[in-house]
Amino acid sequence: MINIYYTYLPSAGKAGLLIAGNPAIGRQLARAPRTGDLPSFVAGRWLLAQILATMQVPYSLDDIRFNEAGRPAFPGPPHFSISHSGNLAVCAIAPHTIGIDLEQEKEIALPDFEDYFSREEWAAIRRSATPYADFYRAWTAKEAILKADGTGPDAFPEINGLAAVQFRGNSYYLEEIRLEEGYACHVAATAPIRSITVKELSIP
Repeated sequence: MINIYYTYLPSAGKAGLLIAGNPAIGRQLARAPRTGDLPSFVAGRWLLAQILATMQVPYSLDDIRFNEAGRPAFPGPPHFSISHSGNLAVCAIAPHTIGIDLEQEKEIALPDFEDYFSREEWAAIRRSATPYADFYRAWTAKEAILKADGTGPDAFPEINGLAAVQFRGNSYYLEEIRLEEGYACHVAATAPIRSITVKELSIP
C-alpha cells in the first residue's frame, strides 16, 4: 500500500503560521541541508505530518535524519518521499523504499534535455503529437526512480521504461499518478505496487 497526499502551496505568511503551530516543522527547517523555498518545504513536511497522524508508526518529524546526500528518512520503515512543483506539493509513504516526482508541465527548450534520454526515448518524444506531455511523463518516471535509489541526475540515460525497470541491480516498479491538470507525477517502488490511495488535503 502506498499512501499519497497532496496540497496546494501556502503563501509565505501562512507557511510561517504553520511553523508556529507545528514547531517540529521549524526544527526540520533548521536541520535540513537543503530546503528550497519556504512554502514548498513547509507544505511537504505538513503533508508528512498529516500522514503520520493517521498511521500507527513509531516516528514523528523529529525522527527524520539526513544522509550524506541530504536525503531525509526515518531510521526504519515506513519510507517517504516528497516532491513539489508549481503550486503543488506531494508526499508518498510506504513500507518499502519509494520515490515520487511531480513536475508542472511547461513549455521548455526540449533540445536542452536530450542527453538525459536514450536515443529511442528521445525519438519517441520528438515524434509525439504531445511532446511536452510525453517529456514530463518520462522525466517524472526517471526522477522517481532516482529519488528511490538515491542517485543523481547523471544516471538519467540509464533508466528506460514506464512500468518495471531494472536499474543498477535493483527492480523498480512505476505508477503514473494523476493529481491536477497540467502536472505530471510518477511514484517508483522497490516492491510491486498493489494499491495506491491518493488524497488531496487543504492547508487550514
